[in-house]
Amino acid sequence: LQPGEEVVVTEKIHGKNCRTGLVWVETDPDDDRKWAWMAGSFDLNRRPQRADGEPSEFWQPLNTHLRSVLMHLSAGEHEVVAFGEIFGTGVLDMAYGEQGIGYRLFDIAVNRVYLDYDQKAEVCARFGVPMVPVLYRGPYDPHLIAALTNGPTTLCAPEQAGRFKGREGVVVTPAAERFELNFGNSSGRVILKSVSVDYLARKGGKDAR
Repeated sequence: LQPGEEVVVTEKIHGKNCRTGLVWVETDPDDDRKWAWMAGSFDLNRRPQRADGEPSEFWQPLNTHLRSVLMHLSAGEHEVVAFGEIFGTGVLDMAYGEQGIGYRLFDIAVNRVYLDYDQKAEVCARFGVPMVPVLYRGPYDPHLIAALTNGPTTLCAPEQAGRFKGREGVVVTPAAERFELNFGNSSGRVILKSVSVDYLARKGGKDAR
């Protein structure tokens, strides 16, 4: 990131990565294809029901307005994938005051191209899909990022947060998506995470697998 570059800083939610999409799938050896809904985490697709017969938590966001967002952006022509965090009671060790399963979106890719922040914010606002909290938007300043990394969560009131009331940290992205060769990740996408020392030192912490 360059000094003064416009960035968006969001709170990193401690939950399970959730990827939902409307994508093309092959249906037979003749390479016939059709549209299909998918849900999963990272590179693992999940079935709508778990092994015990209960609904999969990774499919629950598709029961909300998120499905309308994906259909709108697809328009019957484009593959669309939404990236978000699912959290709440029983998900991991930080429920953020959510008694059931909560969901916050942080990225959208259309034909594997990530939308700029204003593009995804506009479509989420139009369809009423909640996004991760924005803590700052403006010129990049590493000292400001360090200050924003720590502090109470903004997802709920402190008395509702549970034993740990702080942030996992923050995610920093340019307001306009861009890529750099040899950036340090497999895609070259410019995106960084700053992790809170209080989060790392919390007792009884659980991480998604």
